[in-house]
Amino acid sequence: MKKRKDNKRMQTIMMGFIAFIMVTSIVGFLWKGGQPKVEYNGIPFVQEASGWTAEINTQKISFNYHPNEVEHINISPAITQRLDTVEIDTTYDINDSYAEYIAKVQYTLGLGLNNFDIFVVKGFTEENEFNRPVITCDDATAYVPVIYFKKSNETKVYLEGNCIMAEAYRGDDLIKIKDRLLYTILGIMK
Repeated sequence: MKKRKDNKRMQTIMMGFIAFIMVTSIVGFLWKGGQPKVEYNGIPFVQEASGWTAEINTQKISFNYHPNEVEHINISPAITQRLDTVEIDTTYDINDSYAEYIAKVQYTLGLGLNNFDIFVVKGFTEENEFNRPVITCDDATAYVPVIYFKKSNETKVYLEGNCIMAEAYRGDDLIKIKDRLLYTILGIMK
């Protein structure tokens, strides 16, 4: 009888110990946050499977690249000034070899800016079967800039009149340009 009591007492102690370990592990994981954070200009960025997220003016925004990874893409003060608007038109040649990347860039740029009441119009440089508007650099104004995405032999962003030329050497450079533009528009980078 005494042996049975000791055995039962030992089981209770072991169960309590295991429960304690599990609870403290969960608390430790939650307390640490569980995901790596890297600050940039005082804004914490959380690394996730698909990239980075940050909370900007109470809005959670997703990025593919951390600001440190796109600092090398120069955005002039004149471009920054043009991007301070409520509408941005985007365009590209429907036959561009990076068309798939550019379509993703247009979509995610619009998605990110929609949270800040900035309207992104997605178009092509010529008539198309998708009922998208025809947008060219001739349509750009100081108040409604056009961002013209295209393939090039180098990655750069520059101003041509009121048209922002976003040229990429590789397809994933377009994604970097998109993040760099978002960081500029949202005031995270200058």
